Amino acid sequence: MPQQPPAWWRPRRLAALAALLLLCPAAARAAAVAPATAAQALPVVKDGVGLAQEIGKVPRDVGEVLLLPMGVVECVAAPLPGVAFLSGLKHLGTGLVAPFKLARDVLTLPYDAATAVGRVAGLAAPVAGGS
Repeated sequence: MPQQPPAWWRPRRLAALAALLLLCPAAARAAAVAPATAAQALPVVKDGVGLAQEIGKVPRDVGEVLLLPMGVVECVAAPLPGVAFLSGLKHLGTGLVAPFKLARDVLTLPYDAATAVGRVAGLAAPVAGGS
């Protein structure tokens, strides 16, 4: 007898099925894209992906800030079994550097966004008077 999926799986399976059914008409209406159009869109997609990666660094840095108190607790609790002093030192070092990385990423985020938007605007509209 096959094993039944867990109870939490059924609503998610139904939601996935509903999403697929809603996307099917959109896929049927989709038209092919000319290779030249796709080639023009590639730099825009690259800039968007790069900006998303920069935005994704901020929550990671916030999480690394939490390693500072965890490292302190690990260093203090090192005599207890299952707690390594070197692991605590590693977390302590990462936690000490994390606020500076967070500040750098937050302060450079507007520049990265403006650069990405500027590149997209430059690709979308040619400069007037250019050859």
